[in-house]
Amino acid sequence: MKSTNTTFLKNYEVSEYLITDVQLDVSISENDTTVAAKLKIKANPDHPKPSGTIFLNGSQLTLVSVAIDNSLLANDKYQLKDDILIIPEIPESFVLTTIVKINPHSNSSLSGLYVSKNGYFTQCEAEGFRRITYFLDRPDIMAIFTTKITANKNDYPTLLSNGNLVKSGEEGDNHWVIWKDPFPKPCYLFAMVAANLSVLADTFITLSGRLIKLNIYVPHGQKNRCQFAMNALKNAMKWDENNFGLEIDLDQYAIVAVDDFNMGAMENKGL
Repeated sequence: MKSTNTTFLKNYEVSEYLITDVQLDVSISENDTTVAAKLKIKANPDHPKPSGTIFLNGSQLTLVSVAIDNSLLANDKYQLKDDILIIPEIPESFVLTTIVKINPHSNSSLSGLYVSKNGYFTQCEAEGFRRITYFLDRPDIMAIFTTKITANKNDYPTLLSNGNLVKSGEEGDNHWVIWKDPFPKPCYLFAMVAANLSVLADTFITLSGRLIKLNIYVPHGQKNRCQFAMNALKNAMKWDENNFGLEIDLDQYAIVAVDDFNMGAMENKGL
């Protein structure tokens, strides 16, 4: 059994680098899943002296390629050591693009992206995002996420991620969606779903008159059990408005409830 390292607050150090923007392209197939990640990275102004080398967390990833500012790196320009992707001699700001392959079917840890009987689901708290792509997997790295998901449209008609649905389309047997969360968040709050689910849809009108789409996704045959949860969600949103003047900041909000979600619940942004 692999031992885990305990992290102590007393050992906290400011990150040398920040990731401010994330573009994920997740292509799901039955054999494996390909994840292309484009990360905007810059030196942290709060760090006294960034070293010029970045250390990115990863776990159970098969690395296909690494590029900086669209220039592919040769194998001797980076190093893989103990699940860490090490890239030396980096500029103060740059765009890092990595392509990895993962196998959610064999992911028995139920951390990161894994397969359940209804489809593909994620659990990224506390350190599951590193099982999806290489990243500075720590809660003080706040980034804006844009996520494209591509999967077979018959097997996985429901494709979800954080934020607002901004675009969708079809390509042959597949369909794709693009979700954008315009608010920075740590990677442990990232979530995505590719599944075949039923949905209870509703709407909510905010104090300022905005129309918010509400959706609760459940396995087929369980839609009739969702109305209580929908009423509770709308009452909670109204309570926040009445007591704090706090409106939902997204244009839509989704809940996914499946029997075998391992954590019971997660506070992922908007999903």
